[in-house]
Amino acid sequence: MKNIYILSVLVSFLLFGCTTQNTLDKATVERLISEQAFTFHARKALPMNYDVVNAANSLPGGYARLLDLDPGYTLQISRKNLSAQLPYFGRSYSGTFNRDQQGHYFDSKSYSYNVKNSSKSTTITMQPNDISNIQRIFLDVYPNGRAYLSIDAVDRQPISYEGYITAVEKSQVPK
Repeated sequence: MKNIYILSVLVSFLLFGCTTQNTLDKATVERLISEQAFTFHARKALPMNYDVVNAANSLPGGYARLLDLDPGYTLQISRKNLSAQLPYFGRSYSGTFNRDQQGHYFDSKSYSYNVKNSSKSTTITMQPNDISNIQRIFLDVYPNGRAYLSIDAVDRQPISYEGYITAVEKSQVPK
């Protein structure tokens, strides 16, 4: 009897510990995507450059194929604006170095927004028309709100991010 009690406590801890707090219902996710009004919050970065991965792995206690990010790195999508504040880890192909452009920080007022649904996820392809160094942005959104973002740039290696989407707060909507 005691073993069953201990086993049930352990199973409940595992079940509650594995759940995520950042999930949405499927209808909310579909509404946010169709209204084109949501924010992607990046939790982890996946650099494509193995020099970055190897350097992070050399740090004490480091296994860093996915780099944990602090809160606040986002891609905000609205009908009028596409705004990114995302860090970048990888190789740059341009010869110029500007500290203000180390990450993917941009605001686009003109961009294409294409949605393709599949049985497991929704893929959103965005292409800024007024940002010269960003080719395409791919966002795969799953029915629970989890999402994976990939940015292809002209002057850098691609980078991916893991995170989740939320509704845009009213105070953040551009006028």
